[in-house]
Amino acid sequence: MLLKDISRDVRVELRYDIDPDSGILARSARIENHTGKPLFVQQSAAATWNLPAGSDYVLHSLSGRWAGEWHWITGPVLASQTVLESRRGSTGQQNNPWFALAPAGTGEDTGPVWFGALAWSGSWRITVEPDLKRRIRVTGATTRLISPTGSPPASHSNTPVFFAGYTPGGLGEASRLLHRFELTHVLPQAPHPRARPVLYNSWEATEFNVNEAGQVKLAEMAARIGVERFVMDDGWFGARDNDHAGLGDWVVNPRNFPTACSRSLRRVHALGMDSACGSSREMVNPTSNLYRQLRTGC
Repeated sequence: MLLKDISRDVRVELRYDIDPDSGILARSARIENHTGKPLFVQQSAAATWNLPAGSDYVLHSLSGRWAGEWHWITGPVLASQTVLESRRGSTGQQNNPWFALAPAGTGEDTGPVWFGALAWSGSWRITVEPDLKRRIRVTGATTRLISPTGSPPASHSNTPVFFAGYTPGGLGEASRLLHRFELTHVLPQAPHPRARPVLYNSWEATEFNVNEAGQVKLAEMAARIGVERFVMDDGWFGARDNDHAGLGDWVVNPRNFPTACSRSLRRVHALGMDSACGSSREMVNPTSNLYRQLRTGC
């Protein structure tokens, strides 16, 4: 569906797609600036889903923290606007861009459920609000300002995709429908994604005592029990000898890894495993070189 501003050559293409197997509907918008001049868009939503009128809806959402992810939060739909939001700038366990709405009394196996997820890994917002007749509106959007300024003759900006579905089969069936949809349409290699590899993480064995010889020994032990991906966790970078140092200095510690991890990685790959290195890019220690450089400007 193509819309156009009445006075300026600004167009909005509304994109719809539906999965016939799950009934999940996808909606997004593409904003096009054909004016030849800069255009600033203050707010843009991916979609608004409208539910039947009702006074007993329960809102379900997910929140959590490190080591306590995905707590199920429930509450009534208030007369004012309810906002589910993350401003962290990246995907995290604090808030999940998912919602479900169901009448009170809906269980795992019976009862109507409307559900959805915003396909966005940055900052986002989902608002839930009733109108005067208690019809519920659910709107999904990013929290960043979208500004398709570009250069003539045209520029554009896309919203994320907002997925939504319905089932009369309870909250359990809503979960299964969305998971099946993700497996067959969203994950890499869909509709037949590769099984997740068996993963070993070195943290529990070594904590900050990470060095080349120790990691090679762990990799050999992991391969013998069928591990498919070996993750070298905290301690390989900077002066990361404890929890108060090193974060921000994402360079290999030459004292612990004289071959810059190459020997460890070669051995991991020779054993038939994938490799990965753990990091916490969202944090910086005040004792790191990066922090000192940012403070001094050099």
